[in-house]
Amino acid sequence: MDKIKILVVDSDESRLQTWKMLLGNEPDFSIVGVASNKTKALKFIKKQRVDLVLLDLNLGKHGESISLIKEINRNKAIKVIAIAAGPDEPLLAQALLAGAIDYCPKENFRDIPALIRWAHRHPAPVQILLKEYQKLQQELVSQKLSPAENEVFELLLKNCSLAKMGYQLNKAENTIKYQIHAVFKKLRVKTRRQVIENFSFNYVNPIYKYQ
Repeated sequence: MDKIKILVVDSDESRLQTWKMLLGNEPDFSIVGVASNKTKALKFIKKQRVDLVLLDLNLGKHGESISLIKEINRNKAIKVIAIAAGPDEPLLAQALLAGAIDYCPKENFRDIPALIRWAHRHPAPVQILLKEYQKLQQELVSQKLSPAENEVFELLLKNCSLAKMGYQLNKAENTIKYQIHAVFKKLRVKTRRQVIENFSFNYVNPIYKYQ
């Protein structure tokens, strides 16, 4: 039997061991790894096959868990189940919009094995809603930007260098810089990475070379 390969991500070492003991006794589960932060989780995923990530929503600094969910869904067909410490509805909503297939309160930890099996065998209904939400977001972004800014925005999503943007758009680099600044201002971001993380719904390259 092909076991469900699970990566557990939690910043609390004692809880990591608890998850390993709880899930390691299930005959159809294989705990292929544990990680205490986003960087370690992504590094592990790049090297080894993972079917499902069990993720603590209170991971690290504010927004780290949501950012990790986005990264996972942007690059691989891995399902994410979020573990919530309490009824924080805004945080849970962010997790589901980012691509988590489901969530479970920590006090209901005994329900997690059944939840993992269900998630592994079924498509995520939220993914259908997420695609529609993303289409709407793309339309809203397009409406905010001028035609020239939209061209620059599309190249920002592809993480193109200034030189490549200038070559493709046949514009001087100073002009490109001015338009990038305008895009940042309208989208309320400060870096290329923020543009990619917040708006690149279909882009699949997780390595950001330019800030």
